[in-house]
Amino acid sequence: MKEVPYMKKTKKEHLIKGYIRPQKRSYLKHISSSLKKLLELRGVYVLYKKRGKKMKIFRIGSAGTGKNKTLFGRLKDHDRNYEVTSWDYFSAFIIEATAKKRRYITDIE
Repeated sequence: MKEVPYMKKTKKEHLIKGYIRPQKRSYLKHISSSLKKLLELRGVYVLYKKRGKKMKIFRIGSAGTGKNKTLFGRLKDHDRNYEVTSWDYFSAFIIEATAKKRRYITDIE
């Protein structure tokens, strides 16, 4: 996988292929092609609410099982369905897309 500024690399043997550092919610509307490419994968996402200098977890969810097959699809749904004040940042864990490993997505969530 090509190195992009949003992602920390992990070793290929691991179930979690990479991590997208917390990004502002507004990035979903003006998303770069490299970030969108990563979000078109399966994985687990975290939504955060900023409170002062700290970020508190608002919601944890998964993408890759059921109706929404990508992280981008799930995040866009949350962007449309929650009030503007509900969450401010998101991050994601990219899961290896093999069928054998996909079954762990809900367990990780």
